[in-house]
Amino acid sequence: MTIEHRCRKQINKAIRNDLRAEIVTPDKKLLDVYYNLHLQTCRRNGIKPHPNQYFRTIQSTVAPAGLSKSCVVMLDNEVLAIHNFLIYKNCALYWTTAGSKKALQLCANDLGIWHAIKELKQIGISYLDCGEAFPGIPHGKLKGLNDFKKSFGGELHPYFRGQTVYRPITESIMSIARHLLSRGATH
Repeated sequence: MTIEHRCRKQINKAIRNDLRAEIVTPDKKLLDVYYNLHLQTCRRNGIKPHPNQYFRTIQSTVAPAGLSKSCVVMLDNEVLAIHNFLIYKNCALYWTTAGSKKALQLCANDLGIWHAIKELKQIGISYLDCGEAFPGIPHGKLKGLNDFKKSFGGELHPYFRGQTVYRPITESIMSIARHLLSRGATH
């Protein structure tokens, strides 16, 4: 895997800025810091924040089961960004992320993801899914997100979406038909 020149420059800039990153298991103390960064991120991007309980469940249920790790990026004692990963068997999913405006200026996200990739590999993670990419977007926020994810040298794979469409009337009719057919088969 080869990272792009832009990404290497950002990581080196973060290192020159004395940022450091570490992988930890999320806990209550980290949750409070994370949620504050999450709110900042949502305000900056004009998106609706997740409820605190969503992240509290990660911290209280998923993390103690050994299914979650966080990469914390800091400058001195100030947490700039936190990246959360769902862990299962030898795979990881880049789950959620939050950071301050200062994190963006100091390239904390590039350092955080690069550090996480290296550390996750060391603990036996063979695959890291970084979520949806947007290769056809020519400009804007989604193009920036696409370029960021692509810059770490991964491969694109199809991302399938779906939704459950619940139709109670159709389901009731089908249930009656199945019942009648099963009764007819026994008589």
